[in-house]
Amino acid sequence: MNRCRAAIAAATVALALVVGACSGEPEPSSAPSESSDPVASEGSPPVAEEQPRLPHAARGTGESAARAFVRFWLDTLNYAIESGDSSALQSISSQKCQECGRIAKTIDDIYDRGGQLSGGTWRMRSLRPLPLDRGADWAGYVTAAVSEQKVTEADDGDGRAYEPGLGYMYTYAAKDRDSWRMVWMHISL
Repeated sequence: MNRCRAAIAAATVALALVVGACSGEPEPSSAPSESSDPVASEGSPPVAEEQPRLPHAARGTGESAARAFVRFWLDTLNYAIESGDSSALQSISSQKCQECGRIAKTIDDIYDRGGQLSGGTWRMRSLRPLPLDRGADWAGYVTAAVSEQKVTEADDGDGRAYEPGLGYMYTYAAKDRDSWRMVWMHISL
């Protein structure tokens, strides 16, 4: 319990990092390599006013399509955080992805109570391949800049603020018809 309290106090993004730190799911069996993805280092665009659309680049079967999907998944996460609409995130995440479901539920719970999230969005810096595991067709380790976040609950109005920082995420995606689906992910502190 102390580990979760410490994670809540120190999290750079109240939503995703707290959920990841308290999940109790095991870490993947191998560490990421040190190479980075030059395309990913350009980062994700700022959070869109509209729900992100699956890019054409994510419709293939190879590594570049999987990388495009992971960037799209993060953009969709950012949209869910800012808008309170987690339906698109849920639609591109497997029901087997427990952490995906917890993140969506956390977003839904905050907004359903009349609260709001501002910031806490992920801008990808690098995406490094990982060995396959967890039934995935592609796996990668994300390093991202996470923006400052404010969580406002309807009952207190004041909210909590979380400092910006780095976020680290293990992502495991599987091919799903003409796209991909996140089958397992974990946010590491």
